[in-house]
This record gives sequence, C-alpha cells and structure tokens, in this order.
Amino acid sequence: MPQQVIVIEPRQDFTPNAEIREAVAKMVACGLDELDIAFFLKIEPLEARRIFRDELRHGTSYFIGKVGAAMIDSALRGDVNAQRAFLQMRGRWAAPTRAEADDNTAQTDVEAKRKLMSSIIDMVAGKVETPKEKVRR
Repeated sequence: MPQQVIVIEPRQDFTPNAEIREAVAKMVACGLDELDIAFFLKIEPLEARRIFRDELRHGTSYFIGKVGAAMIDSALRGDVNAQRAFLQMRGRWAAPTRAEADDNTAQTDVEAKRKLMSSIIDMVAGKVETPKEKVRR
C-alpha cells in the first residue's frame, strides 16, 4: 500500500510572538525535531530554522534549567522528595545499599561470629568440654 504524502500550504504571513517561541522551545525540550515543529506551525523547515534558531538550539537547556529551578524551590520549601532527588543528582548522594540498610543485622552477625570463634578456641585449648554431638563445619 503506497504511503500517503501530506502536503501543507506554507503560511505567508507567519510572525511568531513570545508565546509561539516558548511553545517551540517546549517542543524542542520534549524531543521534537525541526521538521515536526515546522509541520505543526505550517511553515517550511528552512523557515523554522531561520526564525527559531535560538529556540531550536537552546530550548532543551532552557527548560532543564527551569525545571531544575522549580525543583530547588520545592526542596527549599521542605519537599523531602525534591531534596532527595536534588542531593542524589547533584550532591552525589546514593540510595543506601543493602549492607548499609541492614547495618544492625551485619553488626549482630559479627558479634555472633566472634562468640562462635571464641567458643571454638576455648574448646581447642581444653578450657571447655566438647559437646557430645558432632561439630558441624
């Protein structure tokens, strides 16, 4: 089945305002390329490149900055999720590993191993009677 070709009539009287420029920058930040943007605005791709040069080049950076600023504002207002996200991304914080989360259990295991080793040493030295059961290795 042959593909259908969509032909758009270029707009002759296109003059972007601040609202259209911001919309183009948002489209760039969302990942649309200049061909899709030109199609949406019903202008030629070359004209889109010429008119929206700055928005096409810097739209993503602009909105990453705006979102980052909003996240910092939320973090400073006390939003714990925003604080955690910011510190993980920019403060080099990491989510606790399982070993760190289970630190109390690990400490208990170390104490248990020390007691076991101590009792084995006492048995070998003859300070304590050996149990009648077989010692598991």
